[in-house]
Amino acid sequence: MPRLTPARAAWLAALVASLVYVNALGNRWAIDDPFLVRDNAAAHDVPTALSQFFEPYWPTVEGARAGLYRPMAVLSYAIDWTISGGAPWWFHATNALLHGFATALVVLVLLRWLTLVGALTGGLLFAVHPVHVEAVANVIGRTEVMAASGMLLAVLAARRFRRADERHANRWLIAVLAATATALFSKEHAVVTIGVLIVDQWLDPERSRRSTLGLYLSVTALTVGWLFLWRAIAAEYAEATVAAGIRWLSPWERIATAVPAQLDLVRLLVWPMQLAADYSPLVIPQRTEWGLVASIAAVTSGALLALAFAVSRKAPAVAFGILVAAGSFLPTSNLFFPAGIVMAERTLYLAAIAPAAVLGWVVSKPALHFGARERRMLGGAVALILVVFTVRTLTRTPVWRDTATTVTRELLRHPENYRAHVWLSEVYAVSGDSVRALRELLTATELFEDPFTTRLLVPIALARGARSLALGESVRAYARSPGHPELTRFLVDSYLALGKRDSAIAVLRHSLTVEPGNRGVAEDYALLLTQAQAPEWQQQFARLRLQWLGLRLSTVGPGLDSAVAAAGAVSDLSEAFCWEVNATLLPLKAFRPELIMRLRTLAAERGLDCEEGV
Repeated sequence: MPRLTPARAAWLAALVASLVYVNALGNRWAIDDPFLVRDNAAAHDVPTALSQFFEPYWPTVEGARAGLYRPMAVLSYAIDWTISGGAPWWFHATNALLHGFATALVVLVLLRWLTLVGALTGGLLFAVHPVHVEAVANVIGRTEVMAASGMLLAVLAARRFRRADERHANRWLIAVLAATATALFSKEHAVVTIGVLIVDQWLDPERSRRSTLGLYLSVTALTVGWLFLWRAIAAEYAEATVAAGIRWLSPWERIATAVPAQLDLVRLLVWPMQLAADYSPLVIPQRTEWGLVASIAAVTSGALLALAFAVSRKAPAVAFGILVAAGSFLPTSNLFFPAGIVMAERTLYLAAIAPAAVLGWVVSKPALHFGARERRMLGGAVALILVVFTVRTLTRTPVWRDTATTVTRELLRHPENYRAHVWLSEVYAVSGDSVRALRELLTATELFEDPFTTRLLVPIALARGARSLALGESVRAYARSPGHPELTRFLVDSYLALGKRDSAIAVLRHSLTVEPGNRGVAEDYALLLTQAQAPEWQQQFARLRLQWLGLRLSTVGPGLDSAVAAAGAVSDLSEAFCWEVNATLLPLKAFRPELIMRLRTLAAERGLDCEEGV
């Protein structure tokens, strides 16, 4: 029998990790795969992916984008598409192989503290852990695998840097930075890579041969640079990405909701038999007050962190696993800022290194103290855990076959999940069954009030002639987020469908009052005034505001002159005059402050009492 070596242990764990997802090759596109891969032009060829390297991750869908930036993931999709011609099985095969690669890295990382058999055992648990199914069996889940691989590669390269001679140190520094960059450009939570590197050095039993200050400064500079890039590209869309369960909560209410979710984190890592495709309300309830569950979760989390520090010398692998799991979860924990999820299995991909490290340590430690009989019993228990986890992974993978399968399975398991009903409505809408689609959306709104459900409900309701229903849902949604361009547009469409053009114009004015810099609403307002054949002076004010927002500053001054002249030529100005002028005060003060007195005179001559501004 061949002798077990570190390389063979890594290869064996990688092989198991890839083979356990063989049945994923029959999967197609599920949930977000169609938007991000199948129908995304940037994901279809490498030149396009490279040309859009500095674009947000999500393509524009119905005028909306999300605050995510993952160009390496898009580039990987483009490579797969170029090779396979868009065959789904190829994408799933790539995911399985990437998972195998990440698993091999887990083995190599754990070898620093565990025996060869212990590290292999930890790698095997990581390979078959059921919490990975969403990340591996769903195409877009590869962002998690790529980010985790980059972070683990950075750890291994940093270890080599700490032990390299002067001649090779710079090579390993470059390797650390390349791995970190790959992780950062694959998924945002790789921002914690610097913390993972520090924890690894702290727990390393071997002292570094060189100063690591330069390494940490370089990784920090890279991370800060990436953060500025993210802010420039995707930050303005981040609010639209916030999870529905916490979107309108105060910071304290958000924490009261987020902390209890940490119990689900522990459960999913320790015994992941009950899985869900989505953890939106009411799978994880929205809480507005601190309760007993939150206290239990806080104590549990604190105890685990205390345990990590307490065993840092006697069981550094366990400490590393716990601290890395906590760190990788932190960006999506909602403790410091609202995130796009309250909980998701895919985000626990790297966190699964915690149970892997614990099991590896359990196998490593008794080998020094137990007799043959005890070791056999331990081996049997470990084998049973691996078999149970493998079976659960194999049975869970087909759930992600396609959107319809995922949604129906989710509804059977969690009928209280409002988002699953929204997903099912989309399935019905694609198949042309608008009646059932509308029914599912109404069910979703009864379960949980998410204004953005109107994104699907209102167009279907209007198409079915249910105009009053569309108006009622639009009013409800708009009241939660006045000024939001998409919700504003739905309310305007509902009013127009009922022939209430004046109400539609009033809604657009209110939105511009709430969000004066919203160019999309300003465009809709100018267009509606044109369609309504509003007075020329009013249309001109609307157009010059667009010029102001579009930074076409050379035309703003002449536009103001023309608008004021057009208003002065009219003997009967409506009450709208006051709003139009007050909504244009900024460009007036910047380009034609002398016209403000003229506008005040016009208002007084026409008997208008403008309360503010003019």
